[in-house]
Amino acid sequence: MKLNKYIKELEKILKSNGDMECCYAIDDEGNRYNLVVYEPSVLYKRKDDDNSKDIQVASSDDDIKLELDIFSDNINDEAEKIVCVN
Repeated sequence: MKLNKYIKELEKILKSNGDMECCYAIDDEGNRYNLVVYEPSVLYKRKDDDNSKDIQVASSDDDIKLELDIFSDNINDEAEKIVCVN
């Protein structure tokens, strides 16, 4: 899902329900939930990593080559930014 669609859905919920706590499912089936405690942040993932359940990420420009095994001079050829919502 893209960030724009995610925000639009959140805006609809906010408009019809007002401000409230946020939670996230801790497993794929939604058996248990925890409250969101961290603000969203930007991470990086390999462009060729299309596994939606367990992706490898890096949290800073300095970590990209080490964490994602990227050795290209142009990191943007192999990595892309993503948003972590919790």
